[in-house]
Amino acid sequence: MKPIVSSKIIPFFYLLFGIVFIFVPKLPLSDISDSSLTSTNVLEGVLRGVGVIFLVFAILVSRISVISTNVYRLLNSTFIFIFILMSFVGIIIYFSVPKNPIELLIFSAINISFVLLYIWERRQ
Repeated sequence: MKPIVSSKIIPFFYLLFGIVFIFVPKLPLSDISDSSLTSTNVLEGVLRGVGVIFLVFAILVSRISVISTNVYRLLNSTFIFIFILMSFVGIIIYFSVPKNPIELLIFSAINISFVLLYIWERRQ
């Protein structure tokens, strides 16, 4: 049986983003907020929470693929749905934030590429 490519790439990507969001929340916060906001501590807390979610997601996906590749393959459609939703959320935030940070579009494009990767793996 061929190794599953997405089981290595996707957890690595979300592990990196989770670490950035947890330990350096000012970096993504500077892209989406104005410097005139006074409640940046609340926004940093929210971004740290998002980082924890990314980290848990990365661990969950990697553990599922290690324990059972059959279950991982059965969850293919679920992962496709999750990544489509995450890419739509990135696009919605892009148009609702006054700065229009290009990073959100890149994040959405990466999630769409993960969808294409899952579709490619399904066809094999």
